[in-house]
Amino acid sequence: MINDTLSTLEDRIQNATGLSDNDRSDMLELIVTLKSEVASNDEAQSQSGQGTLQDISDAISKQEVQHPQITELVNSMSQVLSNTGI
Repeated sequence: MINDTLSTLEDRIQNATGLSDNDRSDMLELIVTLKSEVASNDEAQSQSGQGTLQDISDAISKQEVQHPQITELVNSMSQVLSNTGI
């Protein structure tokens, strides 16, 4: 389900007008990263047999602390998408 959502978002970013090439490229790179992280998370969950909402929340918090620039870029991407009506 999340992969379908990411694919839809990827298509919309590719076809969005009003985005600079740099913004489009940054957003598409983030989509690739998110897909990779989802795949890694799915694999870890299937191996552990667990995977709670708390685990996801903890992982997001950890990423925000370890990668503040990515967090800022995701926030910027969300703002750009919101401004373009996506």
